[in-house]
Amino acid sequence: MEMIHVFILFLYLNIVLNEQIFYDISLDSFHQTFTKLGKGHQYIFVSPALHNKTIFYCIKINNIKDNVIQSIKALNYFSYEKAQKGYSNGKISLNKKEINGDFIYIFETKVIGNDIKYLGIELIFNRDINSLVLSIEINNSINLINNNLNKRKSLPLIPYYYYINVDQNNKFDINIYTNYMDNIPITYFNVTEYSSEKLIDKEIYTSFILNNNNQYEFSSSYKIINYNLNYLSFAFIPDYLIEDFQIKVNGYFEDKEDKENKEDKENKEDKETPTNKEEKRDKNIKTGSKKYIFFLLILGAILIIIAIIIITRFIAKKKKKSPDKTNIIQELPLLYDSK
Repeated sequence: MEMIHVFILFLYLNIVLNEQIFYDISLDSFHQTFTKLGKGHQYIFVSPALHNKTIFYCIKINNIKDNVIQSIKALNYFSYEKAQKGYSNGKISLNKKEINGDFIYIFETKVIGNDIKYLGIELIFNRDINSLVLSIEINNSINLINNNLNKRKSLPLIPYYYYINVDQNNKFDINIYTNYMDNIPITYFNVTEYSSEKLIDKEIYTSFILNNNNQYEFSSSYKIINYNLNYLSFAFIPDYLIEDFQIKVNGYFEDKEDKENKEDKENKEDKETPTNKEEKRDKNIKTGSKKYIFFLLILGAILIIIAIIIITRFIAKKKKKSPDKTNIIQELPLLYDSK
């Protein structure tokens, strides 16, 4: 009898310790907070199913620097009622990063089957969690309008793709803005050219400055390499949550001749680093000094020649005016000798 009681108690404890706890969430959840999540329970976050589209999840667990997620998997539901068992969609790969003392987990999944009505994410933790913040991103592909500013929130570690039609343009100016934050929001982004011939991908590193509007600002330009294409994409993966990510891309046509002249000018300016400019300035100073000394030497030589000519002429004139003493004596009249 005692063994039966122990077995029943074990089953009860196992059910309690592995209790299923459901949360209804929407596909536009942003920074939704959940508190007091216990170790060992099955926490299932259920949202309406979205077909033929990847759903990105971002979870932030505050003030915990070790891996606390024991298991994670996606569940599909034909119909949804709490305490109902979902159809497993398999394991999910986590991408995690420590940011300002918190762990950020990023993962993605898709609904399998057209009859699926709900999607659930099941999390089991290996320790108690005081606070968890969940965000969902389903609109990470954005179409840009030429020279129009696009604003949105951007979650950390989730890729965002901005597409723009090329039309007749061959050069694009890229401007990025965001309100001041403690950390640099993005370290680099990728520009991709899509065409039927090949795919060209270029990595551009950012260098943000703080403008007068208390905003981080970055500007760059991109010139098309392959002219036989329809659109470009700009891919960003923020390192941090950005509440007001703003981007404007301006495409225009640049004449080939002007393009080559500008490239030559830009290459020349790029080569003139501060060190080269300083060396060039020192060289100019030395060259100027040498020219000045040479000018003084020439001027001095000319003055000396002029002085010699003047002295020579003066001496010649003086000699011409002085009478010859011998001739004077000979021309004196003879004195009459009275004797």
